[in-house]
Amino acid sequence: MIESSPSAGFKGPPPEAVRQLVQRLEGYSANQKEIGSTANEVIAKAVETQYFDKKALSWVRSMYKMAIKKPTEFATSFSHLLTYAEDLGLSDIADNHKGFPLEESVPQISGDVVKTGNLSIVPKSFEDEHSSAA
Repeated sequence: MIESSPSAGFKGPPPEAVRQLVQRLEGYSANQKEIGSTANEVIAKAVETQYFDKKALSWVRSMYKMAIKKPTEFATSFSHLLTYAEDLGLSDIADNHKGFPLEESVPQISGDVVKTGNLSIVPKSFEDEHSSAA
């Protein structure tokens, strides 16, 4: 399992919610000018209430449209995308820089370091390199 995969422990929408939202938004694409604001409102609500990531949703919607309209071209491009992502170490970069879930708790203050539950306000790699300073 790639650690930055959806099962890596971050809060996100369930797979069925992703499918339903993307299909709903595809219905809006037919007449974008009239219902663009409606689609934006639906996306904003999904981001706020269902833990969707707006940028990731945009990426996956673009790929989904291509998969539906040009499945053969999508199959080739998607295979290349996954290979390039692996070649560039994008999964490792994501794993080293993802934040931790916010938890409501009383902050622990020690010198210049403030810790609240699992909250980290610096990238993990920076934190690892400078952990002896705290």
